[in-house]
Amino acid sequence: MTSDGWQDVLDANGNAEPRREVRLRPGALGGDQVSVTLEVAANADGPIEFGDNLYGATAWARDGAGAWRRVDTADFRLMIMMSLPPGGSADVTLPLTGDLTGVRVLVNGAWADVTR
Repeated sequence: MTSDGWQDVLDANGNAEPRREVRLRPGALGGDQVSVTLEVAANADGPIEFGDNLYGATAWARDGAGAWRRVDTADFRLMIMMSLPPGGSADVTLPLTGDLTGVRVLVNGAWADVTR
């Protein structure tokens, strides 16, 4: 449980019960995009499915008041079911609203902080 409002973001986005088989590794943050590597644990029971071509990833940052706000601009996504097998991985890049110094990327209850 977090005390900084992050749990509210998780709850509001259907991530109250994260999938332990999903992990994120920070990638790069530069200009107007952020990247992460999404991994499925090798011991997962089977493939993990994601609802769109960006694996359901969203990017978040704190505003001037300290509240979390969504900062990716990937509003239009191809509703193509993506799947990763146990041990599989995928690189995900999200466009951002501006030039940020730190972003938290969320996928299926797993998150990674990416900074410059």
